[in-house]
Amino acid sequence: MQIRHGDLLLIRKSDVVQKVPTGKKAILARGEATGHTHTLVAGKTGFIDFSDDVVTVAGESAALKHQEHKTLEIPVGIWELRQQAEWVNANKEYRYVRD
Repeated sequence: MQIRHGDLLLIRKSDVVQKVPTGKKAILARGEATGHTHTLVAGKTGFIDFSDDVVTVAGESAALKHQEHKTLEIPVGIWELRQQAEWVNANKEYRYVRD
């Protein structure tokens, strides 16, 4: 399963969470151009963790919020976070898309 939220892509790696996180909120990315944030917020009985481009959602789904995008529900599981990149020339150089 994959979920796109603006310039971010979450790829589900597992739907089983073995180590339960303790966090309730995490900023996954901050826009360089606007300062807006992609923020993951745990539900009432849920918990989240974000480190080393891995997002863990446990207990219940979490809400992924941003000032310019629709709020999305992120199901329980372990997710890999990737940021969209674009090619800038024929030498295969790329840059991350700026939000």
